[in-house]
Amino acid sequence: MTWQGQFNTDFMGFLVLSALWTAWRNGFSGPGLGLGLIAFFAGIPFLTTYLLILSYQEAGDIQRILLGVNKR
Repeated sequence: MTWQGQFNTDFMGFLVLSALWTAWRNGFSGPGLGLGLIAFFAGIPFLTTYLLILSYQEAGDIQRILLGVNKR
């Protein structure tokens, strides 16, 4: 595997993990799956915007930002 292949593999891993986290954070609901799909195809621009919006909505509470509906 060349460095391009390694980069593509790493970047695909990032896209899959961000999509799974976004969907999981929203309880795998319809909107959550839609956001996960957007996260996969839009990548870093979506994720940074999503995290910025969440940081304002959750008043900077990192546990609520990361866990979403899964907080206990």
